[in-house]
Amino acid sequence: MEKHGEKKWNKRLEKAIASLQHLFNYDHLYIGGGEAEGVKIQMPPNVKIIPNVTGLLGGITLWRD
Repeated sequence: MEKHGEKKWNKRLEKAIASLQHLFNYDHLYIGGGEAEGVKIQMPPNVKIIPNVTGLLGGITLWRD
């Protein structure tokens, strides 16, 4: 985002979300990471911004005995 600017990065994100929807036909898409805080686009209802810790906790849950 720093290299190309916030506006261009958000446009690319919009295109990426649309491509992922067509490729995988997902029910829900969760986006996290440091740059997720810079998202300024209107997200589809099945796309959510989540904190990084949520992904870590989900991974831990999957690997629990």
